[in-house]
Amino acid sequence: LTCPFFAGDIYSWDIYPIENEKEPRGSFVDYAQVADRAVAWNMGLVPVIPNVATADVTPGKRGGTPTPQEIFFVCWLSIVHGARGIHWYPYQGTVPPENYRAMAKFVEDTTILTDAILGKDLPGLVSTKVTGRGRIDVRATMDSRGDLWLFAVNVGREPEAATFTLHPQVAGLRLTPGADVAIFGENRTLTLDSAGSFTDSFDGIAVHIYRIAPGKEGDAVRSRTHPSAR
Repeated sequence: LTCPFFAGDIYSWDIYPIENEKEPRGSFVDYAQVADRAVAWNMGLVPVIPNVATADVTPGKRGGTPTPQEIFFVCWLSIVHGARGIHWYPYQGTVPPENYRAMAKFVEDTTILTDAILGKDLPGLVSTKVTGRGRIDVRATMDSRGDLWLFAVNVGREPEAATFTLHPQVAGLRLTPGADVAIFGENRTLTLDSAGSFTDSFDGIAVHIYRIAPGKEGDAVRSRTHPSAR
């Protein structure tokens, strides 16, 4: 992509989860930048759907076969940066069974989370402060039920921790201190403090997905049963 405007039904490009890291200055930050540019250049009017390689695209050279975690990560990194879908690129090399399982899990999770992924984007809802020198990228949305969702990814290979502070006035909402922060697919729950913040830890290239159910003014926020809060 070298020009700011293109015509088409879908914008797409290939993501080789680990090939790019072997290039000078290569990192996952590059993928995030490409995704941001694709969304900005089409002014959000055309869906961005990258192709994620699930095998060794250059057998015997450079990166090798991506792991399930690398596949899962670049898929969610794309979603965080505005992608509306994922194509699989299973060519050249051989896709191992564990990678097919990761692909299936991503499809299952995004099916459950469709309403949140395609919900109303809320830029400015959350600010992020990392404790180290890494980078945590976050996308905030509101689903049709009014629940808030934060999709967060650690863009680096090193573990990182981050404090997320919500600014509900951006969406015309109020949050009560002590509100539950449910974590999708994980058997744990965090809590908002008096500043509307919570802190969590990330392994390298880890993904966490948070749900907060806002309450009405004067009401205590209660954790609600939701089909996606597994």
